[in-house]
Amino acid sequence: MPEIYTELTDPTAVNAALYLSFTSPTAQNLVIAKTSLLQIYSITTIETELEGSSAQPHSSSSLANGNNGPQEFDRRIQDADQEQTFLGGDVLPQRSQREPVTKLILVAEYHLSGTLTSMVKIRTVNSKSGGECLLLGFQDAKLSLVQWDPAVHGISTISVHYYEQEDLRSPLMPDVTVNYLTVDPMSRCAVLKFNKDMLAILRFRQREDEDLVLGDVDREREAEEDEGEYDPDELFKDEDEGRKERERKEVLSGANAAAGDAEAAAKAAAVPFPKQDQMSYPSFVVSAAQLDDQISHITSITFLYEYREPTFGILFQPKRTWSGLLECDRKDTHSYIVITLDLEQHASTPIISVTNLPYDCYRIVPLPTPIGGALLMGGNQLIHVDQAGKTTGVVVNTYARKSTNFQVGDQSDLALELEGALVEPLEGERGDVLIITKKGETVILSFKMDGRNVSGLIITKLASPDNKEQPSVFGVWGSCIVSLGSRRLFVGSMTSDSKLIGWKHRGEKQTGGENIKEEVVYDEDQDEYAFDDMDDLYGGSDDKKTTSTINARGSNKFQAGPGEYIFQVHDRLTNFGPLRDVTLGRPAFSDEGTTRHKGVISDLELVSTSGSGHEGGLTVFRKRIIPNVIGRFDFPECLALWVVKARKKTRNMAGGSGGGGANKTSTLPGAVGIGSMGQEGESNAEQDYDRYLITSKAEESLVFQVKDTFDEVKGTEFDKGMSTMDVGTLGGEGRIVQVGDTEVRVYDCDLQLAQIIPMYNEETGEEPAIVKASFADPYLLLVRNDGSVMVHVCDEQTLEMEEVVLRSEYLRTTKYISGALFSAPPGILLPLREGKKGVKARPLCFLLTSEGGLQIWDLDDTSAPCWMADHFSTLPPILPTEVPSAQAHGHQHRDQHQHQQHKVTARCDIREILVANLGDEVSKEPWLITRTMDDNIIFYKPYLSLLQPPDISDPSSTPSAPSTSPSSTLRFLKIINPRYPTPAISPSDLPRAGVRYRPMLAIPDLGGYSAVFLPGNSPSFIIKTSKSIPRVHPLSGTAVRSLSSFHTRSAERGFVYVDCEGAVRVCLLPTDFGFDNCWSAKRVVLGEETNSLAYYPGMGSYVVSCLRPVPFEIGEDTASGMQGMEQQNQPIDIPTPMGNGVKVGELAPMTMTGSIKLISPISWTVVDTYDLSKYEVPLVIKTVELEISEQTKERKQLVAIGTGIFRGEDVAARGCIYVIEVIEVVPEPGKPETNRKFKLVVREDVKGTVSALCGVNGFLLAAQGQKVMVRGLKEDQSLLPVAFMDMNMFVTVARGLNGLVLFGDFMKSVSFVGFSEEPFKMTMFGKDVQRLDVVAADFLPDGNQLLFVVADAESNIHILQYDPEHPKSLAGQRLIRRAEFHAGHEIRTVTMLPRTPSQFDFHFHHHPHHLHHQHPSSPTNPSQQQIQQSYLTFLSTLTGSLAVISPLPEPLYRRLNIIQNQLISSEEHPCGLNPKGYRTAVLQGGRAQSSELLRGVLDGGFLGRRWAGLGEGRKSEVGGKAGSERGRVGGEVWSWGEGGLGYL
Repeated sequence: MPEIYTELTDPTAVNAALYLSFTSPTAQNLVIAKTSLLQIYSITTIETELEGSSAQPHSSSSLANGNNGPQEFDRRIQDADQEQTFLGGDVLPQRSQREPVTKLILVAEYHLSGTLTSMVKIRTVNSKSGGECLLLGFQDAKLSLVQWDPAVHGISTISVHYYEQEDLRSPLMPDVTVNYLTVDPMSRCAVLKFNKDMLAILRFRQREDEDLVLGDVDREREAEEDEGEYDPDELFKDEDEGRKERERKEVLSGANAAAGDAEAAAKAAAVPFPKQDQMSYPSFVVSAAQLDDQISHITSITFLYEYREPTFGILFQPKRTWSGLLECDRKDTHSYIVITLDLEQHASTPIISVTNLPYDCYRIVPLPTPIGGALLMGGNQLIHVDQAGKTTGVVVNTYARKSTNFQVGDQSDLALELEGALVEPLEGERGDVLIITKKGETVILSFKMDGRNVSGLIITKLASPDNKEQPSVFGVWGSCIVSLGSRRLFVGSMTSDSKLIGWKHRGEKQTGGENIKEEVVYDEDQDEYAFDDMDDLYGGSDDKKTTSTINARGSNKFQAGPGEYIFQVHDRLTNFGPLRDVTLGRPAFSDEGTTRHKGVISDLELVSTSGSGHEGGLTVFRKRIIPNVIGRFDFPECLALWVVKARKKTRNMAGGSGGGGANKTSTLPGAVGIGSMGQEGESNAEQDYDRYLITSKAEESLVFQVKDTFDEVKGTEFDKGMSTMDVGTLGGEGRIVQVGDTEVRVYDCDLQLAQIIPMYNEETGEEPAIVKASFADPYLLLVRNDGSVMVHVCDEQTLEMEEVVLRSEYLRTTKYISGALFSAPPGILLPLREGKKGVKARPLCFLLTSEGGLQIWDLDDTSAPCWMADHFSTLPPILPTEVPSAQAHGHQHRDQHQHQQHKVTARCDIREILVANLGDEVSKEPWLITRTMDDNIIFYKPYLSLLQPPDISDPSSTPSAPSTSPSSTLRFLKIINPRYPTPAISPSDLPRAGVRYRPMLAIPDLGGYSAVFLPGNSPSFIIKTSKSIPRVHPLSGTAVRSLSSFHTRSAERGFVYVDCEGAVRVCLLPTDFGFDNCWSAKRVVLGEETNSLAYYPGMGSYVVSCLRPVPFEIGEDTASGMQGMEQQNQPIDIPTPMGNGVKVGELAPMTMTGSIKLISPISWTVVDTYDLSKYEVPLVIKTVELEISEQTKERKQLVAIGTGIFRGEDVAARGCIYVIEVIEVVPEPGKPETNRKFKLVVREDVKGTVSALCGVNGFLLAAQGQKVMVRGLKEDQSLLPVAFMDMNMFVTVARGLNGLVLFGDFMKSVSFVGFSEEPFKMTMFGKDVQRLDVVAADFLPDGNQLLFVVADAESNIHILQYDPEHPKSLAGQRLIRRAEFHAGHEIRTVTMLPRTPSQFDFHFHHHPHHLHHQHPSSPTNPSQQQIQQSYLTFLSTLTGSLAVISPLPEPLYRRLNIIQNQLISSEEHPCGLNPKGYRTAVLQGGRAQSSELLRGVLDGGFLGRRWAGLGEGRKSEVGGKAGSERGRVGGEVWSWGEGGLGYL
């Protein structure tokens, strides 16, 4: 069968970042690239507690720190605070314990059909937002110029440039080339280096180009501006006319036509000067040798500062060398040249040339003022080249003396390794440069100045990750670093968390006067950038802190030493990668916790290795939220529940219940201690705790008081004989409102009846029932079954409910089916009213009409709707405004609307709408949430867009903020939700289980999140963090009847719910899990790099291999090899031991040593450790079932470990096989999780490293070197070899399936082998004859077909098949290649897993070409047994993403393939990229290796996202061409993707 590839989670590893003003001219945006995911963040500042303070605020950024707690701040910041002193005199400004820190807020994200490698910012004169544009560079030599479009609240592609033609490739070019992008600091042009030494130069339109031909146009413009008739298009008329003839005659380089630009191809027929709406000129391509004959083998190219014309430096190596030729006088082989460009004439001029530079130079770092010039990074030295070509350098280790003759300064005692280091100039007059090595060491480079000339370099090491007293806040192996201004840095990483870091000098003190006043009056929300200029004047500030530093530009200013820097982590982006190994295990709790969590524990959870260095550890993934249950009892009669708090509207908040006080006479059976209200005199903090629990049965309602137990409240006037539909509070929680079917009852805080609001209409004599209620203090909205609405308001003084008069006849006569109230802050959702800035929140009423329209009414003025969209039920990508006309409020508009209904037939059945804030403590914003009849969720993000674009051609004109512009309008942007609802029980069982329709519930504070809960058969939380879009996270367990927030002393910010079985649980949201990604995840930091792991089900524990670096010492084996070299008269330089065995400044050779750790999933702590021998590294860990008795044939699950012993290249590598059992022992006092230990069963030394292990028919198969051997475990605890087979090169994969084994080689693809016992032998069935670097592979059974999923080192996935009947298989000796495609991520593991069927499987029987029709209503239908068990393969990547590959039924594949082709060809794609081209596998040297006609693999992620983003009309059109139902496509894609993992 064909296959579908679906990415389950987004990548988390950051490979590129850029800071710019993208969304507006004054915006502060951080754009981040995560391989194929582009994310745009805004930067804000909040107040938060310093580490070590008494309170720790909840933040989504610290959720992934596991049990170690939030580690947001460098501990040294507290030392710096202690140095802050008060000013003299009587003025003692108080220092707050809260520290302003910078946080990231996600604005938008885009999944790209390409691997993003580099980004630069472009300042242009006519971007739609008025801000800067973004030029993106991709791995396959493509450029995409994009801008922010405020009208659609997203990016729009300006132009696409591609340079991947074969005629631009050199035949001698290596298979893998590094393409990277650089831009002129003044945005005049950008250069893409690609295909070895080819350069594509793209020139951008600048205001300076227009100023050349302004002349009299300026005066005409000024005159027309005075008359109010200025036309910006006139600015370019004379300019175009004057340039037209000259530009037509200009001859471009011959490579222009080959460059692939649409602009370049059209240049001969049109004027190349861009029009006003164009931003770039046609690009042209040159080879590096055309710039200068000596340039070849470019190492780095970068534009430089302080040049009038675009000028870049090129670091190249005309004579190649390597470390083995250093003794042959081939050390200094690099050269550096500076070239200036004449973009008008397409000419270049070399101005500086420096030769004989060290061979290990690898990068150019341009330096801004006051230093200038360029810094050449080398592995062993740093060299500065100024504008005159003068060089100054310094060495950082003793190896520089052996690798270069270049004369530089000496600081070799630092013993630094600069390969792969991150470099970023810091703000300030001194021009210091921050260097972060790949080990995480922090280094400050300072410059010794002689006037304006650099006379020396000084390096100061600040911190090291190995220094426990002064640890580094930077992670290891950083991928990028970018300055955010105001003393802030962002450091991205591919192997650890990416961090936003603030810095300052030690000893800086506050100043008095106006700065203290600014700290009081500064309102960042009103003017976020009011002090940007002042910050620049005073050298920047720490993320908008008005605790300003002393001016560093005067003669008597504060001067901090080069090492006196303080770094503080402000925010972090959690990285789950690299996922080197994954396994499935069962969630574990303590004995008491297991009882409480009964019914909410998922079958399995996913655990993977992640991180590197001291940030290494594990990551626990859960597809569903398993709540922390702190109390549970049975209440089968409960159909719904609400928890409310009540306050008295008096000054004295203490006192009893008052009136007819509540008498506690009974307690809920089985209720456990969950909360406490304290004594009669409540403190202010306790007044925020919930007070009453109100439950609804079939025909009655009960009230309980929340204390240590739930005690029923009696003696009140609460109507128990009425079935309650909804409960809320109004009047500042001074009134409790009970909504029934036909009336509303209002009570005071002691449940004494205050008011009754009947639904009876005296004029008509009807009593319509209430179907929906919505609360937004002080308003109450009621939607009734006759389609009418009522709005009541609670008087602020008397707390009396009064009906709001609906002035519009249109509002009174239109039929509505759902509604929601929302209190919109000023400038949110609707523009600020003219002349009414700073007014109170506007009460907005959102109404859904029976005809599918959406209306927004301002309850302060109901004479006309302030916004409406008649065709909301079509769910378009963008909801524009439809301003109603004068007749819109009467019957004429309704008749016109009914006439238009016939034109729109594709509508979605919407059940309800809700408007609520989503977010965390960093950022909250309103969202429109739509729920369909099948519980599917659609998100709409409101934004304000300008009706008319600003005049950005005028430098004095900048676009005003949409929230304050009277010409702005409200729009809604559809945000994709690819998750499909999963029914917990059969829909036919819902009435019996008491699960009725319950509306969505907005929870203002759920563990620090403003969230929404979806009750019913697919219970889910909708959670959004500041660094994510809204995510739907299912709640583990069965269907939920009702849920409510729950806030008590012992369950703060929690929730209580009743499921379909009548179990009531009081829970907390797990705070150690983060919800930034599609699945919730938890980081467990072990402090060492983890390599592999396995789950031992016998004891419910995880066995993890860890690596730690240790100094390499010369042993007897290595010494004997060196003695042989001495006999051959080869010189050997052995460092003289000094202290730690290494000379001062000598880099100690390091190697890895491993250990095996036993992890308890209850506490996620290490309970036992088995240390391996020195230089022994664990390579693979597997849980295998071995036969332990030859007589009884009994089998037992044991842990097999394969290791390698590496003692350098002079000694042959060896390995060991360990078989370990986890046994139960007596635990340590107070630590029940320590009741398990390792027990070594057998250890066997083997020749060659053990690279792969698997179990086969009760035997252990091990790949050692070039040989594969099968061993049996004897009763005397020894391993007996029984069969072997010689392999090709090096086995990387061994997978067993009964008696079948799949081997993968790192160069020779895969082999399919069988194992038999009588006699013991291994038989080769078939193999792939193509060359393939296999990284991971596994079986994929599909009915009676046997497939293999193989991942190579180039991020490609190959589907092979063993088919002896195929004519080209040579009776099965050759594996048939069925499909291959590009995954876009480096895949590390492929694991075969069973697939759980869904409701959509009952339309397809898993037999090829057979369509099986059954009713899909029940996923647990007995006919499910007729469906054959199917499988899928689960993939993990080094970028932190997860994916699955599933076989598809043939009819479904054909339909989805038609839909995918239509979406690719007819829809606009982000950055103008081609999804089909992105998924095409490009193998060695760019040549496809298979001659077979391969079938394409569907892209499930692309299908799910693009289909969910379409409107209903477009879905009907596209689905109709494929013969597919509009409502089934999304569910089918999800079912054969994430839906197949129902046990997670």
